[in-house]
Amino acid sequence: MKAAMGFHQCQNCDEIHRAADLLHIKDLSMRVSPGEVVPSGECPLCGALCHIADDPNILRVGDIVMWWGNFGDAKAEEAEIESLELVRPWQKEDGKPVEECEFSLLAQNRVIVNLTNGRWAYGSQIESIVGRTK
Repeated sequence: MKAAMGFHQCQNCDEIHRAADLLHIKDLSMRVSPGEVVPSGECPLCGALCHIADDPNILRVGDIVMWWGNFGDAKAEEAEIESLELVRPWQKEDGKPVEECEFSLLAQNRVIVNLTNGRWAYGSQIESIVGRTK
Protein backbone atom coordinates (compact mmCIF):
# COMPACT_ATOMS: atom_id res chain seq x y z
CA MET A 1 0.00 0.00 0.00
CA LYS A 2 1.44 3.38 -1.02
CA ALA A 3 1.25 6.16 1.59
CA ALA A 4 -0.93 9.19 0.90
CA MET A 5 0.81 12.43 -0.08
CA GLY A 6 1.62 14.94 2.59
CA PHE A 7 3.23 14.60 5.97
CA HIS A 8 3.06 11.64 8.32
CA GLN A 9 3.81 11.55 12.04
CA CYS A 10 5.30 8.64 13.98
CA GLN A 11 3.23 7.43 16.95
CA ASN A 12 6.40 6.62 18.88
CA CYS A 13 9.12 9.22 18.24
CA ASP A 14 6.78 12.00 16.94
CA GLU A 15 9.04 12.65 13.94
CA ILE A 16 7.37 14.05 10.81
CA HIS A 17 8.13 12.31 7.49
CA ARG A 18 7.20 12.81 3.84
CA ALA A 19 5.23 9.96 2.27
CA ALA A 20 8.16 8.93 0.08
CA ASP A 21 10.31 8.33 3.16
CA LEU A 22 7.96 5.89 4.90
CA LEU A 23 8.73 2.19 4.90
CA HIS A 24 6.36 -0.64 4.04
CA ILE A 25 4.49 -1.83 7.16
CA LYS A 26 5.68 -5.22 8.31
CA ASP A 27 3.07 -7.55 9.89
CA LEU A 28 0.23 -5.05 9.50
CA SER A 29 -2.50 -7.47 10.62
CA MET A 30 -0.62 -8.13 13.86
CA ARG A 31 -0.09 -4.42 14.61
CA VAL A 32 -3.54 -2.99 13.85
CA SER A 33 -6.79 -4.12 15.43
CA PRO A 34 -10.12 -4.21 13.58
CA GLY A 35 -11.72 -0.75 13.58
CA GLU A 36 -8.45 1.15 14.08
CA VAL A 37 -7.30 3.76 11.59
CA VAL A 38 -4.96 2.11 9.10
CA PRO A 39 -1.47 3.64 9.39
CA SER A 40 0.17 5.21 6.36
CA GLY A 41 3.56 3.57 6.79
CA GLU A 42 6.38 2.59 9.07
CA CYS A 43 8.76 5.15 10.58
CA PRO A 44 12.20 4.94 8.94
CA LEU A 45 13.83 5.97 12.24
CA CYS A 46 12.24 3.74 14.88
CA GLY A 47 9.98 1.30 12.99
CA ALA A 48 6.75 2.39 14.72
CA LEU A 49 3.56 3.16 12.81
CA CYS A 50 2.93 6.55 11.20
CA HIS A 51 -0.36 8.29 10.44
CA ILE A 52 -1.20 11.26 8.25
CA ALA A 53 -0.43 14.53 10.06
CA ASP A 54 -2.63 17.54 9.41
CA ASP A 55 -0.13 20.36 9.07
CA PRO A 56 -1.58 23.91 9.09
CA ASN A 57 1.59 25.11 7.35
CA ILE A 58 0.75 23.11 4.24
CA LEU A 59 -1.56 24.53 1.59
CA ARG A 60 -3.46 21.87 -0.38
CA VAL A 61 -5.68 21.64 -3.43
CA GLY A 62 -9.23 21.76 -2.05
CA ASP A 63 -8.41 24.13 0.82
CA ILE A 64 -10.72 27.10 1.34
CA VAL A 65 -8.66 30.29 1.59
CA MET A 66 -9.10 34.02 2.04
CA TRP A 67 -7.69 35.74 -1.02
CA TRP A 68 -7.34 39.33 -2.18
CA GLY A 69 -8.36 39.88 -5.80
CA ASN A 70 -7.07 42.61 -8.14
CA PHE A 71 -3.44 41.81 -7.22
CA GLY A 72 -4.22 42.35 -3.54
CA ASP A 73 -6.18 45.60 -3.85
CA ALA A 74 -9.72 44.15 -3.72
CA LYS A 75 -11.69 43.11 -0.64
CA ALA A 76 -10.73 39.69 0.75
CA GLU A 77 -13.12 36.82 0.01
CA GLU A 78 -13.28 33.06 0.41
CA ALA A 79 -12.42 30.73 -2.46
CA GLU A 80 -11.50 27.08 -2.95
CA ILE A 81 -8.15 26.10 -4.43
CA GLU A 82 -8.53 24.22 -7.71
CA SER A 83 -4.81 23.75 -8.43
CA LEU A 84 -1.35 24.91 -7.35
CA GLU A 85 1.77 25.54 -9.42
CA LEU A 86 5.32 26.10 -8.13
CA VAL A 87 7.02 28.84 -10.14
CA ARG A 88 10.01 31.17 -9.97
CA PRO A 89 9.21 34.34 -7.98
CA TRP A 90 6.57 36.48 -9.74
CA GLN A 91 6.47 34.13 -12.73
CA LYS A 92 3.00 33.08 -13.93
CA GLU A 93 3.80 30.45 -16.55
CA ASP A 94 5.75 27.20 -16.86
CA GLY A 95 4.99 26.18 -13.28
CA LYS A 96 5.20 22.69 -11.86
CA PRO A 97 1.74 21.39 -10.83
CA VAL A 98 1.65 20.18 -7.20
CA GLU A 99 -1.09 18.93 -4.86
CA GLU A 100 0.34 20.79 -1.86
CA CYS A 101 3.06 23.25 -0.86
CA GLU A 102 4.49 24.90 2.22
CA PHE A 103 2.58 28.05 3.21
CA SER A 104 5.90 29.93 3.49
CA LEU A 105 6.32 29.76 -0.31
CA LEU A 106 3.28 32.01 -0.75
CA ALA A 107 5.00 35.09 0.69
CA GLN A 108 7.90 34.50 -1.71
CA ASN A 109 5.46 34.50 -4.66
CA ARG A 110 6.69 31.03 -5.65
CA VAL A 111 3.13 29.69 -6.05
CA ILE A 112 0.35 30.39 -8.51
CA VAL A 113 -3.01 29.54 -6.95
CA ASN A 114 -5.84 28.70 -9.35
CA LEU A 115 -9.26 29.06 -7.72
CA THR A 116 -12.58 27.35 -8.46
CA ASN A 117 -14.19 30.77 -9.04
CA GLY A 118 -12.23 31.05 -12.31
CA ARG A 119 -9.62 33.42 -10.90
CA TRP A 120 -5.93 32.93 -10.17
CA ALA A 121 -3.67 34.59 -7.61
CA TYR A 122 -0.03 35.04 -6.76
CA GLY A 123 0.84 33.44 -3.44
CA SER A 124 1.08 36.82 -1.71
CA GLN A 125 -2.65 37.36 -2.39
CA ILE A 126 -3.59 34.40 -0.18
CA GLU A 127 -4.15 35.47 3.42
CA SER A 128 -5.06 32.30 5.30
CA ILE A 129 -6.58 28.84 5.19
CA VAL A 130 -10.14 28.97 6.53
CA GLY A 131 -11.19 25.38 5.85
CA ARG A 132 -10.32 22.02 4.35
CA THR A 133 -12.54 20.08 1.98
CA LYS A 134 -10.36 16.98 1.71
